[in-house]
Amino acid sequence: MTMSHANEVRIPFVFCSSPQAPGSQGVDRVKILWDGEEIWQGEAGTGETNTPEVTRPLLGSGTLALAVRPAAEGSVWDVIGSVTLSDADVGAGIQTARFVKSGADYELSYEVAMDVTDDRP
Repeated sequence: MTMSHANEVRIPFVFCSSPQAPGSQGVDRVKILWDGEEIWQGEAGTGETNTPEVTRPLLGSGTLALAVRPAAEGSVWDVIGSVTLSDADVGAGIQTARFVKSGADYELSYEVAMDVTDDRP
């Protein structure tokens, strides 16, 4: 029997305390970036929670970033914060990073866990 061990990042929640003020009309477009690559996109308004349930392998370290823009046409994306994760974060449970910038106030919840896979044929 062969078992493989890999660390993975799980993203269960994104909570919007307040969307961006200028042109927001109460709703933002939101995206999560993993090492610069978009891995999830949605919308968020005041007091709303999204559950992206995204999982990505963690090979040593990686960076999660949260970008938002008002839902109005022609708005530009603004990265409002990021967090760098490493293998040292395994087992710490669900963590929350709060990002407040340009009028936006968001919480990004994430967990770094060990994924044990049975590689038997």
